[in-house]
Amino acid sequence: MSVYRYEVEILHLLVSGQHAYFGRARDGAADVPTVDAEHVDVVAGKGIVGDRFFGKAAHMDAAVTVFAVEALEAIAAELGEGAFDPLLTRRNVVLRGAHLAPLVGQEFTLESGPDRVTLRGGRPAHPCAWMDRMLAPGAHAAM
Repeated sequence: MSVYRYEVEILHLLVSGQHAYFGRARDGAADVPTVDAEHVDVVAGKGIVGDRFFGKAAHMDAAVTVFAVEALEAIAAELGEGAFDPLLTRRNVVLRGAHLAPLVGQEFTLESGPDRVTLRGGRPAHPCAWMDRMLAPGAHAAM
């Protein structure tokens, strides 16, 4: 087995105990508490403690969602928009410098100081139509 190692920057760790994007976008997002945490507790097979997907069987293959901020920057440029707030994507881990597509189906480890967490890349977490409302018209298709 080959091991590849490269530097990434962990920009955000998002934890939200409730869903904000459901129902009709015209009604607006739910006003739910969301934390951009300094650290999170991850439980194998369950996800991030306190998050809306923690321990939910339907989300076991995507209990922790990871997002590369460069994709969001490219979408903003494509749409002619200013910088988007990456927290609006509601992905748990926002990284800079990560190559995510090759991680699908693979185990990978994120390290920060003495802390490490090993994740398994599951399925792509496709965006929802809410991105047109929360980011900009056309964001959903661009994603």
